[in-house]
Amino acid sequence: MRLARGATSRHDFWVHMYRSQLIQVEDTNAGYLSADRLLLEADLAYFEGMSKLVEPREISDSTQMPATEFLSFALASTPGILWLLPAVAIAYALQQSARRGRLMDARTRSRARRLLSLCMVGLLLTFVVLVVAWALVLVPVMARNGMGDPSYPVVLIRGGKVSVSTALRSGLGCVTLILLSNWFLVLLSTVISELTGRLAAGPAVALVLCAVPLSDSYFLSASVHASVRGMLPTTYLFPSPTTGYVGGFFVDLTPGVQLSLAGGVGVLVGCAALALVVGVGSCGLRRMARGAILQGRGQVSC
Repeated sequence: MRLARGATSRHDFWVHMYRSQLIQVEDTNAGYLSADRLLLEADLAYFEGMSKLVEPREISDSTQMPATEFLSFALASTPGILWLLPAVAIAYALQQSARRGRLMDARTRSRARRLLSLCMVGLLLTFVVLVVAWALVLVPVMARNGMGDPSYPVVLIRGGKVSVSTALRSGLGCVTLILLSNWFLVLLSTVISELTGRLAAGPAVALVLCAVPLSDSYFLSASVHASVRGMLPTTYLFPSPTTGYVGGFFVDLTPGVQLSLAGGVGVLVGCAALALVVGVGSCGLRRMARGAILQGRGQVSC
């Protein structure tokens, strides 16, 4: 990175870039220049964030990224579906173990208790698997490049507006949405498999949901579901359009809709809770219906 004329340090360079960009933004607003205002504002926010760092440096190679910056970059640059496969695999393995009677006497329990047991074990296993995977990724990077600056700026254009975050908030946001997405898929898979009685039904539905956001038209403003996209759990299965990431380009990935971390957490938690309530409720209704049938036949239901 070459220092601008008159700049004696990296900090001075970014201060100079910020002031120059501020002049361009003011000239554009005054009508003296013709440029994309969103891109100008995004550059301005990035330069301002860099000028506030104690030791600012622009990272051009992922192998040089400290752990804080690398976390959000790695989670966003890795194909999103890979981070969701643990939920599908765990849900399938739990169903297989339960049907063979290897999981906490699952075959001798009532349907509702069996469902709750499988869900709780699935949530715990998913958490452990993801934490181990993230540790295996981050520990070598931390040992090689250190922790880094948690306030490194992350700028993204979201829903036609410039949003500013930091490497730490972006990374933690990605971790949160990936964990909740896996928990949602585990619960949904388990409920579907239990209610249908088919081993692969739940994991198959989960895989279909994982593939939905991969469509090129999913995040387009002209898509048929654009008006409700912010309320769909599939929108948050891949977190980078919501949280942004270090090294991300200033491209609006979600035109026409304002996504937020809080909104994603609410949607995923709500959908996961709804799936669990529907599953337990259906088990209860089946038990009541069976009891009514047995009573109608003059038998006593235990």
